[in-house]
Amino acid sequence: EQARAVLDEGWRSIVRLMAPVTPHICDELWSLLTTTESVIDAGWPQADESARVRSSIELVVQVNGKLRARVELAPGCDRETAIAAAMRLTNVQKHIEGKTIRKIIHVPDRLLNIVVA
Repeated sequence: EQARAVLDEGWRSIVRLMAPVTPHICDELWSLLTTTESVIDAGWPQADESARVRSSIELVVQVNGKLRARVELAPGCDRETAIAAAMRLTNVQKHIEGKTIRKIIHVPDRLLNIVVA
C-alpha cells in the first residue's frame, strides 16, 4: 500500500513537471491519475526538505586502498570517532594485525583509508 502511494506521487510529479512542455498529453495522463482538477491548476511539485536529511552515512573503510569494510556512522562525525569505529571491525583488525600504521586518510562522510606497512 505504501509502495503504491509513493509510485502514484512520483507519477503525479512527473506529469506536473512535463505539463508546460507537453500540455495535451499531460492533461490526459492527469485525468487518469486523479479526478480533482486539471494539471494546469495543480501547481508545481514541492520538495520535502526533511527527506533530504540523512540520519546515518555509510563510511567506506579501506586498508592500503582495498575495500575491507563499511560502517554506519552519524553524519559529520569527527576523525577520531570514524577511526575508533573502523578499528573495532574484525576484517580491518585482520588486515592491520602485526603491521605498522603509516598513515590514516579520512574524507569526512565518505572514506577512511588506513595505510599499513
